[in-house]
Amino acid sequence: MHLIEAIGKLDEATVSDIAGQLGITLASVTNAVNKLNQRGYILKEKNPLDGRSVHVSLTKAGQRVFRLHKYFHRRMIMAITKDMAGDEREMLLLCITKLNEFFKESAEPRRNMR
Repeated sequence: MHLIEAIGKLDEATVSDIAGQLGITLASVTNAVNKLNQRGYILKEKNPLDGRSVHVSLTKAGQRVFRLHKYFHRRMIMAITKDMAGDEREMLLLCITKLNEFFKESAEPRRNMR
């Protein structure tokens, strides 16, 4: 899902772009891209100007999964916050922001290892 989400958010995504965004190796992305391509969720095209570069995009089925995943996230947030007061929502946002920062910092050493 994270790979489909990354492709859905990027315009003209390359395997390298996705690897950088997700903080995983090119080999891992290539493997996942091949599987999703076989299953009909993404299209894979070599760059006509640079054969080393591969562009990926979502098929209609991939776009549908991307939209359903976004919808799921919205419903989840609404369910969690519906009975919260304003200050509780602010605290939740602060906690999620700190958690996001932790994940970004944790991914940095892996990015620097390449």
